[in-house]
Amino acid sequence: MNGMCSISSEIIVSTQTPAEPLPTGKVDPDAPVCIEGEIEFAPVIPQVWLLLDRSGSMSGTLTGKTRWDALGNVLLGDPLVPEDVGVVGQFEGKVAFSAAFYTTGSGVNGCSLSLESVALATDNYANIRRRYNKLRPAGGTPTAPSIAAIVATAQTVDLTGGPKILVLATDGAPGTCGPSESGSAQTDVETEVAYAFAKKISTFAISITSSVGAAHMQRVANLGVGLAADTETPAPYYTAESQDALREAFDTIISEVPRSCVFELNGDVDLNGADAGTVKIAGQELAYKSTDGWRLKARNQVEFVGASCTQVQAGEEDIVINFPCSVFKPDVVK
Repeated sequence: MNGMCSISSEIIVSTQTPAEPLPTGKVDPDAPVCIEGEIEFAPVIPQVWLLLDRSGSMSGTLTGKTRWDALGNVLLGDPLVPEDVGVVGQFEGKVAFSAAFYTTGSGVNGCSLSLESVALATDNYANIRRRYNKLRPAGGTPTAPSIAAIVATAQTVDLTGGPKILVLATDGAPGTCGPSESGSAQTDVETEVAYAFAKKISTFAISITSSVGAAHMQRVANLGVGLAADTETPAPYYTAESQDALREAFDTIISEVPRSCVFELNGDVDLNGADAGTVKIAGQELAYKSTDGWRLKARNQVEFVGASCTQVQAGEEDIVINFPCSVFKPDVVK
């Protein structure tokens, strides 16, 4: 089960009683009312930054068209097929997307990073398509500084509370603008990807054609999910030698975005009474504010942490979230 499914659970509610007993048959009109209801909850949606190479080499061919046009067809749909909305259109209601297009430009001191982007949002297909259609390939491939720029932005943005994912699609070996931090543009990229993971941003890599360098892209894929660069059990990375293969790569990555450990409720919990809640996974009750239990990330969000988060991400569906109505206020449906 991925992070784009919805789950609901019936709430077990308690009834408040007056502080002082009343005579038989009498009702205190000022007694608080506790209404039975149902808590509905769903994992918050993932946040995906698409980092797309628009260097001059993207004018090369892929399946009879330029790589840039093929990438646009995959992400945004074939303009000759009106019903085709591409991967972004397919998932825009289930994923918050940002798109950034990177190349080099001319600065005062020569080469500079040129990075155009569309801000992270849900239902972002039209905005991304509009910007993509205005751009054409040109310039170089400053991959490391582009990753650094996107990660810096992603650290300051939390639109949904869901997992943060960077999807890198590039068709050429990385270059630099100015001196390399490490002396190697490839090493710079790998360093930035490892840093991103340390900041809880996973990276998935797509090589458009095999010219990028398999060993380098494999290290990027490994570091992007927290593995050692040269681990013996490597993470998947994707090489696309055709438009169909490119579409399959994006479909696979977006479909398998790690499931969120944060669940949004259809109401707010009183923070002072949160410990009255009952949260279970696979029949096991979890402790509030435990390292392997659960916490309130916000008034309307329950977050599984530690070992319980690992269970959620592994696809565990037996999840129960209950709060007594004395501490839970449902959203008002108008």
